[in-house]
Amino acid sequence: MNEEMDVKSDFSETIELIKGGLEPYKRLSKTQVKILDAARELFSTKGFENSSTMDIAKLAGVAEITLFRNFKSKTNLLFQLLAPAIAKVSMPTKINKDKYLLPEEAIKDIILERVRAFKEHNIEMTILLSESIYHEEVRRATKEFMIEPLKSAMRVFIQEKVNEGYFRNVDIDATIDLIYYSVLGFIINYYLLNESPESENVEELVRTYLQVLLKGLFQHT
Repeated sequence: MNEEMDVKSDFSETIELIKGGLEPYKRLSKTQVKILDAARELFSTKGFENSSTMDIAKLAGVAEITLFRNFKSKTNLLFQLLAPAIAKVSMPTKINKDKYLLPEEAIKDIILERVRAFKEHNIEMTILLSESIYHEEVRRATKEFMIEPLKSAMRVFIQEKVNEGYFRNVDIDATIDLIYYSVLGFIINYYLLNESPESENVEELVRTYLQVLLKGLFQHT
């Protein structure tokens, strides 16, 4: 039980440290990097449960005991693999209000920032989505570090624009859920399931997507 709690603590603490500026691969030895690279390949192709520590060690070119000298457990190895990706995707977006003439442009940039981060870490994000079904700590970290901060930032921004009269006074939480889960579906479809988009211009795709979400399909008279 204590070891499990240590692993959970390490996961959250590692994410916080990376968000605070720690560069994860600079603190890792060459052996640790090889083990993580092997784990990434096997977790993404065979799944976490079907990947043994023996297989990971063999692919990394190290002894299994060496793996356990560097990582507490296979679960800890999963957490150390996912932490940098979660930290990168959850980095806060600073909105320069003077930069944007239209609020939807700010929302577009927030979404594009996440889309690029997902694309950069698409293998880790695929593993995260798969393993969040089975690992409570992965689900908790995803909610704590990725979902809630993004929703909170969007809530403040949209409420501000409602108060200014730019957006209609609607249920803000429902609106945020609609945008969040729609964009998540977009990301999963194009960057995790490798479905080819109609256009290679992702920025234009997101802009069109937001126009439909924010303004609907009907012509206004």
